[in-house]
Amino acid sequence: MTDVLIVQPPVSFTNKGANYNYDSVCGIGMAYLLQMLRRAGISCRVISNHKAQLGIDELLDVCAREKVKVLGLSAFTAQIRSAVFLAQAAKKRFGDKLHVTLGGVHIGVDPEIVRRYPCFDSGAVGECEDFIVEFISRILAGEKVSGVHYAKSPQNLDALPFPDYDGIENSGFDYKGVVDILATRGCPHRCGYCCSPFLKEKVRSRSAENIVAEMKERIRHGTREMFFTDDAATINRKRTIEMCECMVRERVKLTFHMITRLDYLTEDVVRALKKAGCKSLMLGIESGNERIRNESIGKKLKDDAIFTGMAFLRKYDIHTDLFFMIGHPGETEDDIKESIEFPYRLEKAGLTNIQQVGYHLSWPFPGTEYFKWCVSKGQFSASLVDEYIAGKLGDGFTGHWPYLIPEGLTLEKMLRYRDEAHRRFYLRPRYVARRFFFHLSDPKKLIGDVKNGLSVLRRGTSMRDVNYGEKAEPAAK
Repeated sequence: MTDVLIVQPPVSFTNKGANYNYDSVCGIGMAYLLQMLRRAGISCRVISNHKAQLGIDELLDVCAREKVKVLGLSAFTAQIRSAVFLAQAAKKRFGDKLHVTLGGVHIGVDPEIVRRYPCFDSGAVGECEDFIVEFISRILAGEKVSGVHYAKSPQNLDALPFPDYDGIENSGFDYKGVVDILATRGCPHRCGYCCSPFLKEKVRSRSAENIVAEMKERIRHGTREMFFTDDAATINRKRTIEMCECMVRERVKLTFHMITRLDYLTEDVVRALKKAGCKSLMLGIESGNERIRNESIGKKLKDDAIFTGMAFLRKYDIHTDLFFMIGHPGETEDDIKESIEFPYRLEKAGLTNIQQVGYHLSWPFPGTEYFKWCVSKGQFSASLVDEYIAGKLGDGFTGHWPYLIPEGLTLEKMLRYRDEAHRRFYLRPRYVARRFFFHLSDPKKLIGDVKNGLSVLRRGTSMRDVNYGEKAEPAAK
């Protein structure tokens, strides 16, 4: 018997190709919630169904067989359509005997979805670790719980248990692979493409000792590589240095990678990262044009900070992956060309530690300034989410959800610039040779490089940007 079943639905139950880009989702949030419920003595199962390994009827059979009382669905915007389908089927089959609640990112920017779709008995917004036990206990006690509930985010992250990754079924999780970890939560920035500002969470940091304790726990299970998935992992510079020093002092032997911002790097931080085992950083540049980056996007990241941070990383031989977006309010073809040229500006300055670049078209998600801009320009209606759920955009997300198309540009031109940027960077003989020798000792990564290289050659983009079985054009033209 299971009191609670938490499911991460796929993008599509019927179009398996639509789930291609979501095949590595592990679910760090669900892993934390699983630990909180189990620690409170509430029986719980978590199923990551991101590849649609189980159909709707099969998931509902689990509910029947386990006599589940609460079905929790955790969904991004891309998965909200399947979440609605699963919730509707659950209510049709079980009625009020099964309480269906919605969590995850999408409800945070669209809490009215619970009112619009009565198949959801309730919904929870925010980081729910300090909220979920009391919330679930009320439902299990027979209390009629309804509507949207706003969780108060945990302030003392050290008080949380470590996430239970291997308790998530069907996730493909492997301790010997790259294991996700968080050092901080929250983001102070207000980038126009991001919904984080809408969620209004202040930055909180774990202690160095707490982070290292989790690392040592993972190492005991065979982990040798970790990935910090924070919005900006080095935002607390002092705490980052303390963590690295603790890793060295405790002789923690693993490599790690981070997402961060270049203006949160000092030479002391980079030196400490290198000494502790940092191999690479993922860095969002977003636009090669400073005006677009800081006025249209609101990123507040100047060219000088980019070049300074990259110089520190080059000095200490930490590899970088740089990411750009095509499709910003006010962006012109000349601005896009500056983004394509930006990696070469860095290389001409001697900053040759760029391992990968990614150019992606901007998706305007609900709750973002980009979404509002698109509605104001008539690119789509404010009811886009409901149209997506109704299937009016097609069966899938990538290739169906609209992109932001700046005035004076077309989708065809944007795709052409994206493909040109990838081909130009990745098909250089010197770059191909460097990647070959870099991954020579790791056949799996080398094979992945070959496959992605062939995809860039044929399509102008890597396999990660292709959703097989979907149409190539988004809804907005």
